[in-house]
Amino acid sequence: MRRFGLLVFGLALSGCASGGNGPVFTEPPPPPSGKVLVYIYRDFNAAFSVRNAAFYIDDKKFADLLPTDYSYVYVTPGHHLLREHWPYWPGDLALMFQNVEVPLEAKPGETYYYRLSTGVGGAGAGLTVEWNLQQVPADQARSELAGKHLAPADPKMKDGF
Repeated sequence: MRRFGLLVFGLALSGCASGGNGPVFTEPPPPPSGKVLVYIYRDFNAAFSVRNAAFYIDDKKFADLLPTDYSYVYVTPGHHLLREHWPYWPGDLALMFQNVEVPLEAKPGETYYYRLSTGVGGAGAGLTVEWNLQQVPADQARSELAGKHLAPADPKMKDGF
């Protein structure tokens, strides 16, 4: 019975990790006048694969992504702060409340790509869980975006930041 329970649990988790139901990556409309296009996506890794990650620009939430998802948003040129946050799950450790932040200096006419990568490693006395938010070169990002599904930005952010 225990094996059956584990099998059912495993299947349930794999369903949770199926990601967005939006269309597979396509080019979005060009940015409106005076705006800059910013993509955010997740790398697939078993670590945190069933958890959504919330993304914020300047403390305004714009997307929740699973590892098969991407989103985009338009921002005004200038300084912004891009932040990732793991929504609370019962049993979370304190480390889950550590946000990952990166500055974004948006320049007119540019497109920016950011990827959240997760991983599990072992060093010395124990297991480590890591996540990293970083800017990715356009060619690499476009290759990694192929096959990802659109998770639309929050409708309140339709016109961007």
